[in-house]
Amino acid sequence: MWIDNFGKPLFLHKSKNQIYIQTWHGDRGFKKVLFDDENNDVEFRLLESIFCDLMISGSEYGTRQMRSAFKYTGDILQKGTPRNDILLNCNDLDKTIKKRLQIPEKTKVLLYAPTYRKREKYQRVEGLDLQQVLDELETKTQEKWICLVRAHSAVKGLALRLHNKMMDVTWYEDMSELLAITDMLITDYSSCAGDFALTKKAIILFQNDKDRYERQDRTFYFSMETSPFFIAKSQDELLQIIREKEKKDYARNCEKILEFYGTTETGKASEYVAKYILEKMED
Repeated sequence: MWIDNFGKPLFLHKSKNQIYIQTWHGDRGFKKVLFDDENNDVEFRLLESIFCDLMISGSEYGTRQMRSAFKYTGDILQKGTPRNDILLNCNDLDKTIKKRLQIPEKTKVLLYAPTYRKREKYQRVEGLDLQQVLDELETKTQEKWICLVRAHSAVKGLALRLHNKMMDVTWYEDMSELLAITDMLITDYSSCAGDFALTKKAIILFQNDKDRYERQDRTFYFSMETSPFFIAKSQDELLQIIREKEKKDYARNCEKILEFYGTTETGKASEYVAKYILEKMED
């Protein structure tokens, strides 16, 4: 059994006795990828388009993307993505994760997790004051907050000065576990926003560089402005959203996001994949 979550080039060899399962890492991503990316000037072929036995999807949107981006015509198991099972079945695991990170159980968590940008080993953070965001959240909720910052795995870190009540968790391997303890997510163009909507908690997209990002990095599958996401294009807009929105607003917004993607997460994706593997081993 060969399981991966990233596209594999054709020069890798798959034997006749191997079963290859592709779980992909961005089922509900914004950015065009692989064959869908018109700016991709690299000539390539993907293993998935020829030799993949099964791809895993958690939404109708994700299934369509796999068909077009990978040029994949094989079987797709649209029962959810295994990494997201934790978001629907967290139970008391969040307490364990907080303890591991030495975060008090009752402290609320703000997670800032921007996506990858080309040409930056240490990614710049411009126009965003996370300390001010923390202060605004504590004033509004009358609770204690901490801000976790996590850089994309393709860069070494964020060029960001950490103030009081801020922690760099780029080293923490499992993004799903970080999402499981998060009360508010601020990202920009990362597919983690589509995953986090399963929690029915607060998501805000901070997109103060959208035009530049589209010119220099990637284009999108859909118009951000017509999507259900709460979007802030400046610090002032970000703070305004925090002041105006309540828990019920975020929960309702998440429902719209999940509907927008045609989400089919079951919380039992790992079980479905394991069953598939066992059946193949018995063949």
